[in-house]
Amino acid sequence: MLPDRLTALASAAHNAGARENLHNLGGVHHDAHHATLTLDRYAPEKLPASSWVAILDHHARTPH
Repeated sequence: MLPDRLTALASAAHNAGARENLHNLGGVHHDAHHATLTLDRYAPEKLPASSWVAILDHHARTPH
């Protein structure tokens, strides 16, 4: 059985380095979901590392 889209995206984001204390996970989810739509099939784990770096950098939490 294949994981649902949310699980697949959450797993791929975690594997790419997304962490609640370091990133806005809602923003990571949104941008990664839209980036994944450019692929032939919905496979967040297939996003290039450069895409994950850009997404995680864009949604990095800044220290207060």
